[in-house]
Amino acid sequence: MRNDRFDNFNSERDIPVDDVLNLLSAVTALPAANASHVLMWGHSHGSCITERAVERGAPVRIAVSLDGPTDFTTWNHNNPILAPTIAAQDARSSAWSGNNPAALANVKFLRIQAEGDTTVTPDQGCELASKLPGSANYYLYSKISPPGVYWGLPK
Repeated sequence: MRNDRFDNFNSERDIPVDDVLNLLSAVTALPAANASHVLMWGHSHGSCITERAVERGAPVRIAVSLDGPTDFTTWNHNNPILAPTIAAQDARSSAWSGNNPAALANVKFLRIQAEGDTTVTPDQGCELASKLPGSANYYLYSKISPPGVYWGLPK
């Protein structure tokens, strides 16, 4: 059975992010909305969508990403329905250089990853953090300090 939503690489990649970008456009066009004060927040798969929407130019001032996979090609719990091919895995991965992870540094971006998460392990968030130029990356309250991540409290 063919499912164009997932069989076509471009459609698979764009549909969830396009939906969010279209909704964001509609909401910020409302008379009561202040388009210059938009925060985008996502958890798990919504975290991936938030990151990719910002990478694609979502007009937000703040983005919060909570416990989402950032690299589907290395994520050992990858669901083939979400990303059935290597190309689709790359397209869904915020940390993939073919996307634009550096764009996340253009907004106030908070990435939260639970140290004890066994589904999406902390290395996912650390990989993305290592690709954000000029960012301060802190791995708080942990005895683990991955490369490019610093001990301490933000100033």
